[in-house]
Amino acid sequence: RGLVKVKFLRAARGSTTTESLAEDLADRVDAEVLETRGHTAVVHR
Repeated sequence: RGLVKVKFLRAARGSTTTESLAEDLADRVDAEVLETRGHTAVVHR
């Protein structure tokens, strides 16, 4: 598909980091994390 920008809400993050949530998401949808900045991640599928 292409680039997907994902913003993680505070309630979804809890005590985990944005990087770990982005990696988990990428594993689930067979994608690659390109960048995390603040509470936002960019993945390529």
